Amino acid sequence: MAAKNQRSWYAVRTLYRLTAAGPPKRRDKHYDPAATLVEERVVLFLATGFEDALAQGEKEASDYCRQIRFTNWYGQRVRARPLSSSDAYQLVDDRVVAGSEVYSSTDLFPASTSDRQILKMRMGPGPKYRRKARMKFVDGPTMRKGAYDAEFVGGRASASAKLQLRISRATRIPSMKSLRENSSF
Repeated sequence: MAAKNQRSWYAVRTLYRLTAAGPPKRRDKHYDPAATLVEERVVLFLATGFEDALAQGEKEASDYCRQIRFTNWYGQRVRARPLSSSDAYQLVDDRVVAGSEVYSSTDLFPASTSDRQILKMRMGPGPKYRRKARMKFVDGPTMRKGAYDAEFVGGRASASAKLQLRISRATRIPSMKSLRENSSF
């Protein structure tokens, strides 16, 4: 643990629920009235301890949610709210570099649980369902400009990357161009 007044890096994991409110102005095969989107984020903070890191994480989570306000393709208002639990992880090294572990968590499962079941519980339903249902949580103007593509085709970003692009613009995260240049899209 960090000494008093000495700051260390902490990763704070938070969960968010995005909901679409209001009646849809249109429906298509991708519209799922029962779908809600859950986003998990891990954000780094310099903090004096776990309590300080969690407090910074809660404030950042609140700020993040205030910035997610847009109208989806179906004409509904999309909003986010933090789920009331967060977790902090103190980084082992004080220097964050490529390959640094920034978060780790563990769960216990019965030994009889298959790998497939564990993946489904930890990662959610398969990509086919996620891709279709996420249409409800994409910014309408982005859709109208034709920027949304549900498949990774010809170097374009996936549906989830497009959603992140919309959220990135609202939260001043690096642009998609920057992300493409620095990652393995």
